[in-house]
Amino acid sequence: METFTRHGSAKSMPIEADMCLACGGLWLDGGEVAVAYPGLSVLGERRGDVLAVGRAGAGISSCPRCQIPAVEVPFFDVRLDLCPDCFGVWIDGDEMEALSLSMDRGDGLPVPT
Repeated sequence: METFTRHGSAKSMPIEADMCLACGGLWLDGGEVAVAYPGLSVLGERRGDVLAVGRAGAGISSCPRCQIPAVEVPFFDVRLDLCPDCFGVWIDGDEMEALSLSMDRGDGLPVPT
């Protein structure tokens, strides 16, 4: 993975996103998620609901920061890989466009059953 520093708006802190150059996947640490994708702020705001709908078997085996097993969380038409500890997110390279297109349709999380 290679780290890229990105600057958002003038008021936001720069973030360091980690990208896999082979597959185009993107890792965002928990504090970077809402800055890079404001629509994903719901992941932290609804932490209990997110963990209730998450399931084992994420595309990545574990968080690259915590080494905790990741969970897969449905978010609109995308299945995000999430660390249940630090709330970092892995976005597969082929999911980025679908994620960007979905962001304006509510909060994206299913209601836990």
